[in-house]
Amino acid sequence: MSTTTVMRKKKGFSVRLDDKVYVAGTKELKGRRFVCSRESHRLQKFFEATDQKREPRALTRCGCKAMLEIHRIDGTDQWFVKNFVDVHTHPLADPKQVVFMWSHRRMIDAQKADAVEYGIGGLRTCEIYDVTVTQSGGFDKLGFARRDIYNFFARYKKKRILGRDAEFVLNHMKVQVERDAEFFFKHTTDDEGHLRNLFWVDSQSQMDYDAFGDVVVFDSTYRVNLYNLPFVPFVGVNHHRSTVVFGVGIV
Repeated sequence: MSTTTVMRKKKGFSVRLDDKVYVAGTKELKGRRFVCSRESHRLQKFFEATDQKREPRALTRCGCKAMLEIHRIDGTDQWFVKNFVDVHTHPLADPKQVVFMWSHRRMIDAQKADAVEYGIGGLRTCEIYDVTVTQSGGFDKLGFARRDIYNFFARYKKKRILGRDAEFVLNHMKVQVERDAEFFFKHTTDDEGHLRNLFWVDSQSQMDYDAFGDVVVFDSTYRVNLYNLPFVPFVGVNHHRSTVVFGVGIV
């Protein structure tokens, strides 16, 4: 852990990267500015927006002036401090809360390896997080938040299936057949063997169709963005007026 990171944790603030300065006409970095995470203010346009679909995040920026600016001596690998402001204009965080600040949240390699092993063992992500909290001795000693472990698994799974997503989907379908004797799926491929269409339905959906399949509605307006293939759910309504799924297709 760097000296600056230790200092930030002890004082109770978080840092974010700000301006970069490059050598003219090149992409060679010669200057960097680090600011307090509460530097500046939220832009006015975010207060005036009327088409927001999500609840706005809590206001955290208050115009804090604390900053560190470093520059590199031309022609060398030596850096010097050009400007430094150590005065914060806001209350600093309690030591037990510092670990939840964004720039201090990190999953170390050992934690990542343990999380993967727990996942292979059958634990869900929420259970893995609870186990790691217990092993670490508490939330304040863990070093990362619940959201971080979900983000880690999302990146991990995406990396594993990169370029092999169709293979993973079909393998998943075959596993479902082993678990559910009534599970059915069918797919087609193009001349090069690439997956083109896929349809699947499980035993529960088949029973729902037998009971409530007088009216079937399908909606092809959904799309799988990466391949621009319509995602088509076949749905109906049961005797409680609740939506039931009869089958799903990617066409």
